[in-house]
Amino acid sequence: MSVILSTIGLLLLLGGISSFTTAENLLIPIILALAGIAVLAVFVKRQTTLDSPILRVGVLKEPRFRTAAILQAVFMTGIVGAVVILPLYIQGTLGHNATTSGLTLLPAALAAAVAGLVSGKAFDRFGVRPVALTGCVLIIIGVINFYLLGSDTPTWRITLAHAFFIVGIQTTQAATNTWGINSLDNSVIQHGNAVSSTLGQVGAGLGTALIISMTALAPQVYPGAPQELMSYLGDHLGFITIAVIMTAAIVFIFFAVNDKKSQSKNKHARGSLQPVESSLSVIDFMNKKPSFVHEDTDMREVLKIFKETETSGLPIVNDADKVSGFISDGDIMKYLGNLDASAAHASFDLYYLIDNEDTQQRLENLLKLKAKDIATKNAIVIGVNTPIEEATQILAEKKIKKLPVVDDEDTLVGTLSRRNVINRIMSEIEGL
Repeated sequence: MSVILSTIGLLLLLGGISSFTTAENLLIPIILALAGIAVLAVFVKRQTTLDSPILRVGVLKEPRFRTAAILQAVFMTGIVGAVVILPLYIQGTLGHNATTSGLTLLPAALAAAVAGLVSGKAFDRFGVRPVALTGCVLIIIGVINFYLLGSDTPTWRITLAHAFFIVGIQTTQAATNTWGINSLDNSVIQHGNAVSSTLGQVGAGLGTALIISMTALAPQVYPGAPQELMSYLGDHLGFITIAVIMTAAIVFIFFAVNDKKSQSKNKHARGSLQPVESSLSVIDFMNKKPSFVHEDTDMREVLKIFKETETSGLPIVNDADKVSGFISDGDIMKYLGNLDASAAHASFDLYYLIDNEDTQQRLENLLKLKAKDIATKNAIVIGVNTPIEEATQILAEKKIKKLPVVDDEDTLVGTLSRRNVINRIMSEIEGL
């Protein structure tokens, strides 16, 4: 039944969108689209009540993931829309053959592969917002050049416009996808990937229908234009539609995507636990004299502290003693195992690994790095007055061993580890 509902809903919605520019009676496509939305609403509602749904839409309750999933759908609309419109423009308006059309668009695909690697590294180092906004700038350059395409534009300009556009989307999409997925509990990440991929495919289908429909409006928008220009004017409307959609996405990113840890005091950054009333807080269990390192501490010194303190991880602070990251023994193992070279192509969920160094070489390179170079950015932190029940839930659900503890000014004041909790419990037991 779920498959039937989703299929009928999408077909009705797609039919309504694709026919609204050609229908003699606008009421018909409106009714089709509304009926499709209603059927899809029933589908979503059904998924929330089934024990084994085909799509766990409940992951969309997490705000960060919901934001990333919406952007996934919008970006796929832009990607597929451009891939559909540009060949029509190159072959129909400019008169080139299919081979020229394909070669014109090829460099963007190659550049996007490189952007996937670079944006992944940049995300780890700078966080989501700087990377996403950098991609937005490239998208803006791309859509402006799309708008400026004329009836006799040389193909090299089309190549550059498309490359800026696709690289911008790849950069932004890779960052926001990772940011959104990281907000989910490990137990539902696979469901998050499924929902994100599904919404991307839906966005690609509906977006293509919308953009192609807009190209058919040229005779109504430009009634006095020469017939030989109608093909170009239709393509131009398609580019304008892409620009409007991407502008809306960029505005959304500007306000909704950030690295702030707004939930860090009462709600941890990767989940959404309800506040718990308790007489015991983190301050009663934490280590009040924590070991930590600064962002520019050499990895040789970091490893020395790991050995001397027998710790599993160290908070990283900046010059103002604010927590800026966390380096764990797992981060070091990942680097030595070359897992930091893995990358994901966000548009197609392709994962690949590059291995061009042996372990000895990587160990030598590790000693040349600073703590911030391999640390986890946007580390989960908790407030000093966080109820201990909530803190232990975070440690258990996220499968992490230690949490940095901060005061009201986000200054590091301690750490809470599983060992701290166990030691306190044993002290209470021995006192009975």
